[in-house]
Amino acid sequence: MGKWIFHTIFLSTLAACDSSVSSHPHSGKLAILSIAGLSVYSFPGTSVGTATIHAFTVSNVGDLDASSMFAQFYVSAFSFTGGLYPGVNGSCGASLARGASCLIEVAFAPSYAGTFNDTIQIQYFNGASNHSTEYPQVFGAGN
Repeated sequence: MGKWIFHTIFLSTLAACDSSVSSHPHSGKLAILSIAGLSVYSFPGTSVGTATIHAFTVSNVGDLDASSMFAQFYVSAFSFTGGLYPGVNGSCGASLARGASCLIEVAFAPSYAGTFNDTIQIQYFNGASNHSTEYPQVFGAGN
C-alpha cells in the first residue's frame, strides 16, 4: 500500500511539473549575442611583423543573460590582444547580462605576406543550449 501511494504522489507531482514546462518563465527566451551588427570587417593592410588592433562591441540583444562565454581564433594572424579573450583592453567576461554590451580587442598580426580570413566566434550558453556567434568574418592582408 505504501509503494502505491508513493507512486501516485510521485507521478502526480511529475505530471504537474511536465504540464508547467510550457509556461516556464524562460520558455522561448534566449540570450543572443551580436558583434557590432557586422557581417564582415576588413583590417587595413598591415606590414609583416606589426599588428593592427580593432575593438569590437559585443551586445546581448536577447531576453536572457549569456553565460559560459569564451572565444578563440583558428588562423594565427588573428588573436586577442595579449593572447587571451577578451584582449588587453577588452571588457567581456564569462557572462553578459541581457541588454548589456562589452568590448573584445582583436589584433591582426601577419607573420608573412598574404591574405587571411577567420570568423570571430564567441561560444556561449544561451539559456537552452550552447551556441556561438556566426559573424563577423575578419579579413586582413599582410604586406
